[in-house]
Amino acid sequence: LAAAVPHWAQHGFRLQTLGNNSGRSSLASRLGSILSIGSVMRTASGLIKLAVVLGIAGWALWNERHALLSLGAYETAGLAARMSELLLTTLLKITAGLLVLGAIDYGYQWWRLEQSLRMTDEELREELREDEGDRRLAAKRRELHRQNLARDAQVTHRVVN
Repeated sequence: LAAAVPHWAQHGFRLQTLGNNSGRSSLASRLGSILSIGSVMRTASGLIKLAVVLGIAGWALWNERHALLSLGAYETAGLAARMSELLLTTLLKITAGLLVLGAIDYGYQWWRLEQSLRMTDEELREELREDEGDRRLAAKRRELHRQNLARDAQVTHRVVN
């Protein structure tokens, strides 16, 4: 209920039934979005992150293999303390790896945003054309401006004489 009330406040309460929409459930219509370059990149990125985390965890536990094998020699209190220490060091190494992955992902996402905001040469030409306006209107404005300057020069000349 605590999650539903804010949702209803933002989007309103809808009484329409949840029906079967074949457009949403058709694999053929969704295949393009499933196999898009963005979804493939997100999947590959997720798999790389998973491999890095598992690799770091495996590396950390492999380095502590002698300590793990000697855990049977500890008493209960010592065993809990040693297990906590091993768990904490492994989690800290995984956290450091995730921070590095997060920084790399942040940089990549920032770069992608910058690339998507760039204009193509054609878009730039079109924008400049829109900013300048119609060339005939600009020529007409310049001609009217010249006529006004010439008329003002004549009026000034008459007043001075």
